[in-house]
Amino acid sequence: MAGELIQVNVVGIQDVQRMLREAPKNIVARGFIKALDAAGTVILEEVDMRTPIRLATDTGDIVVEGGDLKAAIMKEVQLDANYRGGFVNIGFGKEQGHIALWVEYGHRLVTRGRHRQIGTVAPHPFMRPGLDAAYDRAIEAFARSLAATIMQDFPQEAR
Repeated sequence: MAGELIQVNVVGIQDVQRMLREAPKNIVARGFIKALDAAGTVILEEVDMRTPIRLATDTGDIVVEGGDLKAAIMKEVQLDANYRGGFVNIGFGKEQGHIALWVEYGHRLVTRGRHRQIGTVAPHPFMRPGLDAAYDRAIEAFARSLAATIMQDFPQEAR
């Protein structure tokens, strides 16, 4: 597989769009939820693989003890109000989200009280590279999942 060129031909996209517009909203919603979840899983796995447990720097350590950051990774799927689209949010929740951002973008080390800067911690991007690495596979997972829903719910129209 390595080094092979993969070509994807999309045909009948207008028919698929028409079918989705005319389909009952609950079927479209189910299809989009499943497809967004499939795409989100691909992204989540890539980000999780890159999430540091402990990152040492020249000026200090960022310590995520016991893999708390990895343990907090989450995926949330939301549909728009008309069930015609949606999004996937991959994040680390309220308790660990700020730590993920500090690691991703770097930060200043400051003292307590007067907040005097005593150093900096360099950025260690892991979320953005995870998304970049997963992008094409996430689109493919979305398309495969939506196609499977169409084949299941509209077998005659899909042929």
